[in-house]
Amino acid sequence: MNDTKKKKSIRAAVERAKSFATNKANIEVQGWLKEAEDGISVPFYPFAGFVKIGFTHAFRHLSAATEYLPALVETLIGGGDTGFFAVFLMQTHSQ
Repeated sequence: MNDTKKKKSIRAAVERAKSFATNKANIEVQGWLKEAEDGISVPFYPFAGFVKIGFTHAFRHLSAATEYLPALVETLIGGGDTGFFAVFLMQTHSQ
């Protein structure tokens, strides 16, 4: 996939997530998505097991169109439950 097509695909994925969050997610999760889109890097600790941490990092990387390997490494190094979100990153980058 060329860079222009990839960026459009990433932007479309972010827009779908925002649309879903607006219609289905509670206000807290909507806030997490906003933080991610704004590029806010939430600390992994002391709450590494909290779903917000992996979710926010995965969507931050997606929104920023971070290259696959750096996004994956940073998300996994965070520990806790970030492995699930690393798999999410792998899936979105493979499309």
